[in-house]
Amino acid sequence: MRARTVALECGPSRYVVGAFVPTADGELMLEEHALLPRKAEPDAAWPALPERLIRGGRIAVTPAPNLTLAKFIEVPPAARVQRARVVRFEAEQAITRPLAEVVWDWAPVPGADNTVELAAMTAEKAAELCAAAEQAGVSPDAIVARASALSRALCHNYPESVAEAVLAEIEGTTVVLVRAGAGRSAVRLAALPDLPAADGAGNGPAEPARGPELLRWRRLAAEMSRLADGDGGSPHSTALFLLAGPDAPEPEAVERVLADPKGVRVERFDALRRVRVGKAAAGVAAIAHELGAVVGTALALRAPAAPNLLPPERRQEQVFRRNRWKWLTAAGVAAVHVEAVALTRELQPWRTARREVQERQRQTELGQRELDTLTRLARERSRWARLLGAMEARAAAAGGVWIETIEPLGTAIGASPAELFGSPVGAPSGDPAGMLRVAVTGVALDPGSDGRRGLERLRALLRDWAGLERMAAVERERFDASEPGRLRFGCVLVLKPEEAP
Repeated sequence: MRARTVALECGPSRYVVGAFVPTADGELMLEEHALLPRKAEPDAAWPALPERLIRGGRIAVTPAPNLTLAKFIEVPPAARVQRARVVRFEAEQAITRPLAEVVWDWAPVPGADNTVELAAMTAEKAAELCAAAEQAGVSPDAIVARASALSRALCHNYPESVAEAVLAEIEGTTVVLVRAGAGRSAVRLAALPDLPAADGAGNGPAEPARGPELLRWRRLAAEMSRLADGDGGSPHSTALFLLAGPDAPEPEAVERVLADPKGVRVERFDALRRVRVGKAAAGVAAIAHELGAVVGTALALRAPAAPNLLPPERRQEQVFRRNRWKWLTAAGVAAVHVEAVALTRELQPWRTARREVQERQRQTELGQRELDTLTRLARERSRWARLLGAMEARAAAAGGVWIETIEPLGTAIGASPAELFGSPVGAPSGDPAGMLRVAVTGVALDPGSDGRRGLERLRALLRDWAGLERMAAVERERFDASEPGRLRFGCVLVLKPEEAP
């Protein structure tokens, strides 16, 4: 969102308001403006501004010229602390009242290392202006001296010729003269002769007399030439005179009364020369010479460093108001932190008890797993003992038969093959998961002359083994009658998977 700046000029006879926003390329654009008549009101009065103008913007005001003082002071090169002391000494000399009774501020002049801009206003008038603004529901962010605002408007709109230009703003009988530029900055407040405003019958404005008019513009030309000459009396080198304000004369009127018009150009001041104009402010170009103080006030509010005559206590309020979200955020974070610490302390016993319960539960689960392992081992031991006992009992009942070796071959997946009478024996790939195979070898005596008697006994024994409770099958039967009086045999017993207890 673009930062909106609202500038208010409090002139002797009217108020001028301008609402500005920065453009995408860093320029200034006038969005809206208003001219409000000023009746017989105090100097520190505040107008009732339209809500659309002041909504969501920072506000700066420039009072009437007679309420503020502005000066450009040459100071020696020094560090900022030493320069501040020098500026304070110069302020005590330039300001006729004690510094305790005024609001004053200063800032370096851009482009001039040894020149500072000094502005001052009585503390009473500054407080009255702020109080009037608060009664109107407005909180100003800055008070800018009239001469300071005009100087900034001149430097902004005429950067190529600012060193050779003098600006005069005329309103009523008051004229504010400004000469800006590095090393040539100066301001002056002067009074002009008044002109007859109406005829004796009160029928409206009368034609101004030629004598008073000439005297008025001659005085104006003399004051502008004097400021351009630097009070030295030598021929001025300034080539551009700019006329501003609601009562500014035509440039030709000033040219005719110049003592030395050679090389001098007199023009109307264009305060919108480098200021863009929005759609809502269309038609404002006709009064561009009357907006110098408004444009300069907006520039002063947007400048990184500019003299601000807002009372110190009001300035602190503004700083607090601008940083209020930071303070509120910090306070909220602190409150949340305090609550979190308190809650942590309250939950500490619960967390300790929870950790103890979790540790006990872990130990219980570990013990349960160990108990299950031991139970399974005991159950397997008893089953294997029963199985082997049943096999041995049937072998003894067969007569003359004994078992030599028993070797587990593993499950169907991942089983390593063993050898049975020199031939590898492994589990076929089609076995169901969990099937256990055991290779068994043994010997039967007295097989007879042809080995038939021992073979029948062994086959009967293998059938008996196949009928055991945990036996799934007896396969890969092999017999060897190469030794006299002995019949060696071998087979693979397929055991059923373990059943849950």
